[in-house]
Amino acid sequence: NNCLIEEGTRIYIGNNWVWGDDVSFSTFCQVFSREGGYTGRLMIDDDSHIGDHTIIDVAGDVIIGKKVALGPNCVLYSHDHIYDNPAKAAWEGGVTTGPIHIEDGAWLGSGVTVLPGVTIGKNTVVAAGSVVTKSLDANCIYGGVPAKLLKQITYK
Repeated sequence: NNCLIEEGTRIYIGNNWVWGDDVSFSTFCQVFSREGGYTGRLMIDDDSHIGDHTIIDVAGDVIIGKKVALGPNCVLYSHDHIYDNPAKAAWEGGVTTGPIHIEDGAWLGSGVTVLPGVTIGKNTVVAAGSVVTKSLDANCIYGGVPAKLLKQITYK
């Protein structure tokens, strides 16, 4: 119910995709597997927002919790390439996938890149322009390339 898909967004639906209520995709998002022959699950829970020009690669599983906000120009890559054969170009050596899980209440600032196999904890904030290469704990603020812990969020 109340799903919003704004102008210019391209979504190529795969198997096992589930969206909750009040999910929104802003303008010019791209949501599909970026590798032919690979199709992961996409699950987006209630009240989550995908910012303008965001790319969600669903070659592997991508699970986004409730009330998650992705700023504009984010990239979620659920696949990588195997580049251990010097006789092949780095991107021609095969594909490996890893799930991405963004837990409830997390917020990714503008231009954040998330790599395969990463979990971003509940209520975690990732600063604009960061690259997330490893899983991040809940209730923290991370930033940088690669993303590092900046501080824990304390609740009153």
